[in-house]
Amino acid sequence: MTMTGKIGCLFVYSIIMIIIGMGLYKYRTEVIEYLSEKYHELAVKVQDKVDETKTQVIEEAK
Repeated sequence: MTMTGKIGCLFVYSIIMIIIGMGLYKYRTEVIEYLSEKYHELAVKVQDKVDETKTQVIEEAK
């Protein structure tokens, strides 16, 4: 393979990798948004449970 052929191959390969990277980046942001939503829901549930337990303990103490 000639030097020009190698450079051409490398160029094509790098373009393909950039396209895949852009696709993954777009997908990654969606995954992060989805996970943060799920995490937020879980955090709200945990906080509700903590508040519930706190009120029970306070009422039992009275």
